[in-house]
Amino acid sequence: VALLESGDSSAVASVLEPRRVVLFARSLGVAAVATVLAVFWGMATAIVVARRRGRVGAAIEALSFLPPVIPNVVLVIGWLRVVGPGGAPTGMSGGGGTWGLSNVWGAGFVLSLCYFPFLAIPCVQGLRAAGESELRAAVLYAGASARLRRFWWPHLRPYLLTGLVL
Repeated sequence: VALLESGDSSAVASVLEPRRVVLFARSLGVAAVATVLAVFWGMATAIVVARRRGRVGAAIEALSFLPPVIPNVVLVIGWLRVVGPGGAPTGMSGGGGTWGLSNVWGAGFVLSLCYFPFLAIPCVQGLRAAGESELRAAVLYAGASARLRRFWWPHLRPYLLTGLVL
């Protein structure tokens, strides 16, 4: 804002250069795709982990919560090796095709796989903190949409918002 108010036309022109605007828009697109997909992966993981008991649940929880302890560069390179050229999609498509990871959607997909545990970890705690008697009462007296609105959303909202901030 101060740059625009200064009246220096060359500085304003350099900031509003078309290439910079396009790159900024792509960055926002990657962030939006990564956030939406991280919410999806995180909530799906949280539901699976909260419902599974025993060794299977513990193994899923340990494996899905592992990415935060791995350095980001190593994690991104690892996901690119798995889903990039020569990875699983090439093998599944008979060696001919790959997923387009060099665009906004692909970058958002890989970043969502890196960051979904930051949303899943708090949401698992929110699902586990929900009272069993309250849940039974909600199941008996409310439909699916009312249950989501009156039971799950108030219980998960603080955990979901914490995960989004992380």
